[in-house]
Amino acid sequence: MAPRPFSEGMTGITLSRERILEAAIGLVDRDGFGALNMRRLAAELGVGTMSLYHYVSDKEALLEGIAEVVMSGLEQPPMDLGWMEAVTMLSRSFRQIALDHPAVFPLLVGRSTPPAVGAAALQAGAVLRRHGFDDETTILMFRIVVRFLIGWCLVETAGGPGGHRQALTRDEADRQFSFALSALLRGLADSLPAP
Repeated sequence: MAPRPFSEGMTGITLSRERILEAAIGLVDRDGFGALNMRRLAAELGVGTMSLYHYVSDKEALLEGIAEVVMSGLEQPPMDLGWMEAVTMLSRSFRQIALDHPAVFPLLVGRSTPPAVGAAALQAGAVLRRHGFDDETTILMFRIVVRFLIGWCLVETAGGPGGHRQALTRDEADRQFSFALSALLRGLADSLPAP
């Protein structure tokens, strides 16, 4: 059962898990992960550090919560979409999350996968299975598309080798992404057994 929101001391500031996570995301978006710790987050919220532990047990729980909130923005394709359209929708949505939260993005693809990211991966696999692909083909397609997305999004948010980012307009960046994703999916459609 979730803890009830409470007011912090004389300040009258009402805390909730949602408010803490939104503040943490804002802090990371603005100052990067290096700035995120419980003391700094409490200062952002204008509360005592110990108040945060009523909602998040430790920093790991905080990171998992951040991933959960950010990944909640992943669009789910309608059941009647074809597999290429469904994968395109998921891919564009994932990229948008990366662009909206570039400093948070490394958390989503780090060595320890947050549960929210694992859940999104299961949903993506379910989309491919629903369209008739067997388990082996589904896993292969998922890995190829995810590796493409991670690489693309890392370069777009953090820059390529040496941290250099190509100066593109948003329209041009969107056009290049759409072209590359479409080419990848058409290549998969031509190369893999039909569902």
